[in-house]
Amino acid sequence: MELKTVYKKYMMLIIACFCIFTRIFLVDAFENFNCIYEDWTQCASDNQKSKWIEYAKDWEFIKQKGDISLYKRVLPSSGVIQVKAERIIHAPLEVVEQIIRDIPAYPQLMYNCLEGREIKQFTDEDIVILNVTKMPWPLQPRDVVVRTDVVWSYAFGASFAAAAYHKLKNESRPFTTKYFVFTLLFLSILFAPSGIYLLWEHTQWETMQVATSKDDLPSWLVTLFAVTNITQGILGYFVSYKLIKAKKIFGAHCNWIAAWIIFWFILVCGWDCTGWQRFLYDVSVNNGQLWTPGTHMGISFFYASRVWWTLVIMGLFFAPMLINGYISFIREGAKVELSMDGKNLPSPIKIITIIFGTQWIICLLVAIIASLIVMELHSLTNNLLIAYPVGIIVSGFLIYYLILRRNMICYKLLKAINCVQ
Repeated sequence: MELKTVYKKYMMLIIACFCIFTRIFLVDAFENFNCIYEDWTQCASDNQKSKWIEYAKDWEFIKQKGDISLYKRVLPSSGVIQVKAERIIHAPLEVVEQIIRDIPAYPQLMYNCLEGREIKQFTDEDIVILNVTKMPWPLQPRDVVVRTDVVWSYAFGASFAAAAYHKLKNESRPFTTKYFVFTLLFLSILFAPSGIYLLWEHTQWETMQVATSKDDLPSWLVTLFAVTNITQGILGYFVSYKLIKAKKIFGAHCNWIAAWIIFWFILVCGWDCTGWQRFLYDVSVNNGQLWTPGTHMGISFFYASRVWWTLVIMGLFFAPMLINGYISFIREGAKVELSMDGKNLPSPIKIITIIFGTQWIICLLVAIIASLIVMELHSLTNNLLIAYPVGIIVSGFLIYYLILRRNMICYKLLKAINCVQ
């Protein structure tokens, strides 16, 4: 009798405890599915929100446009600016999902999207998608960006012609000379194949970390890459030849010097101030982890990277032909045109020191300074469309007045090996 009385007396307390238990351990677990708010994310806990990128604390509100809120944030140690737009969509979740999965319709749904295409589908939730985005001038549409081999090819062709200026100035048919044959052999036997190997073996690095695998590369792009590695070298050779025929000998040398500066600038600065980070990262020694802004291997790239040792081995094949070409072209011209004897000819060591020193030290340092100017302007303005044009114009004036004018450092170095008059 006493037990029954106690049971009745405390029944309401037991029921209350059970309700509290249910509320804490069951209702909270499913609160997102029973959310009373139109924006269900308002029901998420602070712990849940801390794991979502859209709730990062460094988002900066830009403006309100209608019912759309716009935000931006700058990634640490990177020039990349992320943007987000918030708006409530009045539609069932399954309808939104179907729209997102309609990949070919992306150009109609996304701002400045030129193409949407499925590359590969692993599961229903794991899909690789190609999204080509139109960029404002002077940037090209973002798809796959092949590394700077085209500029490098131009620089080599231009430098070979400039080195042979003593002979080419009297030639009316530049494409039948031994100097052009030499240039063509170097580009087709060594340079172009090396670029194709890097594109196939180290796809991410060769595309400046844009392509994630070989599957991202359409066949036409690979073909175009291989062809331009040769044709751009021919173009560089021809431009230098035309400058030589116009009696602008130093201009012919400035042609390849400028190309080398552009080559280094692309590697150091890139199109978003992260070129050097992209260069100093090898996915093959980082457990297949793709590059992200702010990530790089630092100095370890030069001893721990498979890409670096591939470049070193390629350099061993390049070196003999490059060294022989520069030395023989310059000494041959000086000997015949300037009537120099063997004792007065510039020594092979002097020639290689000045040519390679100009390419690999002076041009690199100039490109680093130009990149720092662009990066500083970007940090001040947070606008790539301002930083790049202004930075390049300022750098161009500095390069011309301090490096490329007559009687400045490059002119004096080239005159020391009888490359200019």
